[in-house]
Amino acid sequence: MVEKFFALRQPHLASILGVTICVFLIISGSAHFFHAYQPPGDPKGSFAGFHYIAERRFADIEAAEMTRRVNEGELGYVTRINEMVHQSTYHCNPTDYSLSAVEFATSRLMKVLGFRFDWRQGLFGERMLCGFCHQRAIILARVLESNGIPAAAFGLNGHVVTLVQLEGGEYLVDPDFGALPYRYDVDDRSLRAGFDASYANVGFDDMDNIFEMVASREDNELYYSPEYLDGIQVNREILFSLAPYVAAIFIVFGMIGLSAFLLNNGSRAWRARSDDNIAAGAQE
Repeated sequence: MVEKFFALRQPHLASILGVTICVFLIISGSAHFFHAYQPPGDPKGSFAGFHYIAERRFADIEAAEMTRRVNEGELGYVTRINEMVHQSTYHCNPTDYSLSAVEFATSRLMKVLGFRFDWRQGLFGERMLCGFCHQRAIILARVLESNGIPAAAFGLNGHVVTLVQLEGGEYLVDPDFGALPYRYDVDDRSLRAGFDASYANVGFDDMDNIFEMVASREDNELYYSPEYLDGIQVNREILFSLAPYVAAIFIVFGMIGLSAFLLNNGSRAWRARSDDNIAAGAQE
């Protein structure tokens, strides 16, 4: 009796499972084209450059605007570009990043195929809206480097800033908070004074935790290599290039499967109805 019960229901269970898979493929494939990889920011937030983009996205700024102007001093140039990066991006929280179901599936496949891949790292090019502190520090460093000023992302074991070789000394610049450049290669007292003056304009009251990271120099170090981040960026762009095609495949296969199910069940229903009519005619 039990075996007969399950034998009768296995085709129905298989059909339900098949339809569920097809619907999932169609929905996830379609949702990909409406998915926001990063949120647009909160214009009601307190601070431009931290909660939302002030005016233009970084990707919309022309390269000519980032070049050093005639008679522009190094310190003034670094200050201007730091403010530009700060205002044209905003600070991301870990929960602000999300992949669509299609992007997630594609990223898993890429890892299986041996691609070095971490979609939270690197830069975003035209997709860039918000970034972690290290991403903004890297952007600033790359702009400065391309204009002849030695710079690199610098990890503070909890925060990342940009280390700049400037006017014969080492300076730290924080594009995440929009803090002004200040000397790093000085004694602790001068470091504190420079830090306080630098962060006085950011609008946040308590920056002591950031200073503690800066002052603990023994665990501060360069943050990732440019080669590593370039590799991550290339792989991520491959992901975003492939994902629309994978989404289209999801939709096509889902629709084919769902159509096949509907045709098959419609055909079975028609045959059953024909058999019933034949049986009814025979009884008459």
